[in-house]
Amino acid sequence: MGTETSELSSLLRGISRPRAKRPGDGRPEATPAGASNPQKPAPKPAKVRIVGDGLSSTSKGGVETFTSLAENKSLRVPQWLARGAIACVGEGETLTEIQRHAIPAAIEGRDLIAVAPTGSGKTLAFLVPSVAIAVRAKKGEKTKALKRRRSSGAGPSDGDGEDEVVAAGSNAVSKGPYAVLVSPTRELAAQTFRELRRLLSKTPKNKRLRALLLSNADSRLQDGGEDSGKREKVKRIRADIIVSTPPRLSQAIEAGLVRLSKTRMLILDEADKLFSDDKFLENVDAVMTACTHKRLRRCVYTATLPETAEELLRNVMQQPVRITVGERNAANSLVKQSLVFCGVEAEASKARGKGGKGTTYISGKLSAMRQLVTSGKLKPPVLVFVQSKDRATQLYEALRFDGMSIDVIHAGRTAKERARAVQNFRSGATWILITTDLMARGMDILGVNTVVNFDCPGVRSDYVHRVGRTGRAGHEGTCVTLYTEEDFGSLHMIASCMKISGSEAPEWMLKLPRKHGGQAKKYVPPKRKNIMDNVGQAGKKQKKGNSRK
Repeated sequence: MGTETSELSSLLRGISRPRAKRPGDGRPEATPAGASNPQKPAPKPAKVRIVGDGLSSTSKGGVETFTSLAENKSLRVPQWLARGAIACVGEGETLTEIQRHAIPAAIEGRDLIAVAPTGSGKTLAFLVPSVAIAVRAKKGEKTKALKRRRSSGAGPSDGDGEDEVVAAGSNAVSKGPYAVLVSPTRELAAQTFRELRRLLSKTPKNKRLRALLLSNADSRLQDGGEDSGKREKVKRIRADIIVSTPPRLSQAIEAGLVRLSKTRMLILDEADKLFSDDKFLENVDAVMTACTHKRLRRCVYTATLPETAEELLRNVMQQPVRITVGERNAANSLVKQSLVFCGVEAEASKARGKGGKGTTYISGKLSAMRQLVTSGKLKPPVLVFVQSKDRATQLYEALRFDGMSIDVIHAGRTAKERARAVQNFRSGATWILITTDLMARGMDILGVNTVVNFDCPGVRSDYVHRVGRTGRAGHEGTCVTLYTEEDFGSLHMIASCMKISGSEAPEWMLKLPRKHGGQAKKYVPPKRKNIMDNVGQAGKKQKKGNSRK
């Protein structure tokens, strides 16, 4: 993980540069995906629902600005932290709806379930209280240590003599981590860590915190190797704040590299993914079990929250406060959503040309995609989502010679290839980026104008997160979903999501049955024919199964 994460982390810190318009290029000029994109004024704030007993007036009423957050004596947020938050926002200091209520509730010590649309500022909503609590906890630990040394007559000391792995920060040995931030993917963890470092940029030298992105190297096991027969001396990972994925963190806990007995703040980002995926549940359980401090705050943040996941959460949380912004499990209302019917998945025709053999499948979706591009209806930058990495490669091969500035990214590409693809997309060198659900959650790229669902997602959370790649930070966006007869099982879910998000949806779709009940575990992706045309015939070597990666 170490190499890949460091490359993506440095990539995402890059500054976007505008792309020069090509002479005679008739397509709309692309705004670099990493650049801000001025749009129409945002609509009035979404409705906020707060459920929970014993809330303070500050949490109920909310805090308007970061300055007023620091001025609130009951919250005790340092001025430098407010300045760091303003630096993260980049413009203005007004809090979003979820930040306005979730930050005070978390700082006041409540377990929290925060549900808000994608692009609504959830990351900063949990970073600010995490840092505030870590600062407070570290100060308390230092005070206790000083009293113990004075009572025992010992001199001042920076540590306890144990080895440590040190991240950027002060020279004093950390007894933490005091805050642990868990994300489902390496890319998202790297992005969170990048934002955390920016938030800590205004920290005074005498109050600096150690922040660590847990990598594969850090979570190494105690054994010296299969053949060495030796056992390394365990080096405790010392940090005030740790950012990690569930597998990395649980591995480090099992190896004795991390102790969470001092942790006061546990953040679970993208909780719907963490609690609906069996491969994460065991890891998350190990992390929560290791957090034994009596004043632990458990806070989860997500754009969607299925009822099954919420039921699990309520079993492990203590009287949680639930803050919901907008409609439950709805897509971003700033995104205009539409559907385009493309007939059948692929129409068979005889191969043409000298020596032509077999059958070529002409994809109705491929034809629709080309029409959308040539008609100028897709405003770049454009993210195109497909069902599998095989289909991502097929679509790329089918379109790469059509004169489009296009690239592809999926889990099958190397770290360098993925980093290069994202960098080109951010800078404007690439107008259209084809991807799988890898980028539905893992990247926060401002300025994406259009999302195309080339293949329909099967569950609501996937659809909401795909739509959420555009319409971020108050900007408007567009999402176009292509569907065929094979996608009818997903249409009720998509149409209902469109309706509650403020977009028009065909009434007949809303009357369709929910064939898999909207549950991720029951959904089986349709078997789709290869994406081909009578010229390129892309994707001949498609693997069976169309794995969803």
